[in-house]
Amino acid sequence: MTIEVLDHGASLPIALDAAIEQVATGFVFTEGALWHSQQSYLLFSDIIGNQMHRWDAEQGLSSFRQPSQMANGNAWDREGRLLTCEHASSRVTRTEPDGSITVLASHFEGRALNSPNDIVVRTDGSIYFTDPIFGRRAPHGVPREPELDHSSVYRIDPRDGSLSRLSPRLEQPNGLCCSLDEALLYVNDSPRKQIHVYDLERDGSVSAGRLFAEVPGDEPGVPDGMKVDLQGTSTAAGRAAFMSSHRRASAWPAFDSQRRPATSRLATPITRPSTSRPAPRSTACACWWPASRNGHCQ
Repeated sequence: MTIEVLDHGASLPIALDAAIEQVATGFVFTEGALWHSQQSYLLFSDIIGNQMHRWDAEQGLSSFRQPSQMANGNAWDREGRLLTCEHASSRVTRTEPDGSITVLASHFEGRALNSPNDIVVRTDGSIYFTDPIFGRRAPHGVPREPELDHSSVYRIDPRDGSLSRLSPRLEQPNGLCCSLDEALLYVNDSPRKQIHVYDLERDGSVSAGRLFAEVPGDEPGVPDGMKVDLQGTSTAAGRAAFMSSHRRASAWPAFDSQRRPATSRLATPITRPSTSRPAPRSTACACWWPASRNGHCQ
């Protein structure tokens, strides 16, 4: 795989000559990679394969959950419990220490959610997730008509578990993440090939939404998974990844068209950079490098 730098003034989180090491393959559509920093293992979802997998350097690949309800995005909550967005069931769930599953969100105002997609957790315990309709279409979910007339971003209140709609004006919100200081919430709108950013208020609500970045041209590829590293740099996967440094957007590595992340072709691989430089603490794409858990939104 080649890395093409579009903005040479940007400070990249990986070495330009980093080799790409494939650690596992044979999947259909990988998403939702989540790194456990204490135990050094990777969890990730294969949406179409309806399975979640676990990988570590010593034991290799193993099955974590099957069926997975066509799980997509994953995150750790403030107590280290796994949070998962499920396409097939239209739920956000939490895996308890004993392995049981608690449903955190499934309906809004009496109607089933569309198909929760991606998820982040703020240090105050607030849970934010996107709810597009992608998981109500084949092959990424169970075909069924939506009950809601909107696709939205939601917040689960850490105090009482109540669900509130943040209502950014997006067509189909997909990947999302917080800035390092948790003052901003980045949300991409995949069909429009845009990334928007919102001010996060103390009460968990959002305000002052604005366009942050946009993928130019008509070539395939849209903004998808996003993460923020310990230097405060946010990256989003797509045909090209967008990087924010000091809250300025610039384009950085574009993977070649034959090995783009998050494609729907068979045998989607899980890979990682292999380099003498320290491993990055976050990721340009959840499918390609695990994000490290830290004290901020992830």
